[in-house]
Amino acid sequence: MGRSLFGPEGFWLVIVIACGLLARLNVPATPRGNELLVRGAQWLPVLTLPLLFWLSFAVWPREETTWAWTVGRLWLGTLVGLNVAAYLLVATVDYGDSRNSGVGMAPLAIATYGTLVFVACTLVSALTLTGWGWKVHLLVIGGACVWLLVLLVMIGTQARVLAWLWAAAPVLALGLRYLLQR
Repeated sequence: MGRSLFGPEGFWLVIVIACGLLARLNVPATPRGNELLVRGAQWLPVLTLPLLFWLSFAVWPREETTWAWTVGRLWLGTLVGLNVAAYLLVATVDYGDSRNSGVGMAPLAIATYGTLVFVACTLVSALTLTGWGWKVHLLVIGGACVWLLVLLVMIGTQARVLAWLWAAAPVLALGLRYLLQR
């Protein structure tokens, strides 16, 4: 239990608390506060995900866990943490006019950006940290591209429930593989 708090779960807990505290500074809503929160939400995946991957693979001890298990933990933590943090950042944004209608879609856009950044970080870690051959590297890249294309099509066609299930599929597959190997 103590070891997992220093992993991706604890990282996202700190990020979510920081985003919640930052959002509370915008009550009552001000134009400058709105701009800060929207910009912060836009940059959230770009700043946090590479840092999370770096911490997970270079700083925190992984002991005997595999690359796949670590990425699975990162994926699950990011799936929950990034969405909650993005929602908290834009929850107090209030323009007082018709621009408020677009604020509700911001967490979905942030999740989409986050997915792109996460896939890029996963590919970089797969190509640099695993001892797989070049054929497997091509398979990983091709599979990630197909997975991302299907996810973006689902989001574009408003199939949100299917998109969330599709986004969670790699975590479920890694978890099932881990349980079957034990």
